[in-house]
Amino acid sequence: MRLIHHWPYTIDLLRGVDAAIDHPGRPGIYGMAEAHRTMARFRAVFGTPAALGASDVPAVLRLPRADRSYLLRRYAVGLRARLPFASGAARARYVSRETDLARMSLRFAAAVTVRLDDGRTLSEEVRLPPGFAGSAAREGIAEGKLVRELGSAASPLLAERVRALLSRGAPPSPREIIDAYVPARALA
Repeated sequence: MRLIHHWPYTIDLLRGVDAAIDHPGRPGIYGMAEAHRTMARFRAVFGTPAALGASDVPAVLRLPRADRSYLLRRYAVGLRARLPFASGAARARYVSRETDLARMSLRFAAAVTVRLDDGRTLSEEVRLPPGFAGSAAREGIAEGKLVRELGSAASPLLAERVRALLSRGAPPSPREIIDAYVPARALA
């Protein structure tokens, strides 16, 4: 088995996240320095590769100009935070924050290729997994999981009652949840 980092997928992921934050790449939420610290912890525990290494340079240089510029600009903005600021207040303002998480798209893309003993090759690519932020199928997947898990843990009747409460638009009150649960449990 070989695992190959695909920079276009990483840049697509960054763009999906950046749609929901201001000042992408700056320290704060999803900043480049924070991403590297997280990857360093993963590397220490799991032995995963570094976030960016010398072996990545040729792949980054081969990226289309717009993608390469986007990535390098994001790194430059992150590196700026390590330089001196005129005041502590200016440093404090040089951060990123979420602005509208509804605009986020967690594009954890991947491609898998399997070579069979008989010579055939099977391949599949997913750019945005179903159920992830930004996926049109997200709500249906979450609802399906709720009904499936609650149905097997408690009862199908309870699952249907809770699904109906949640799908009506307004959040259910604690009393409505209790009322749905108690009779359903007695019938299970």
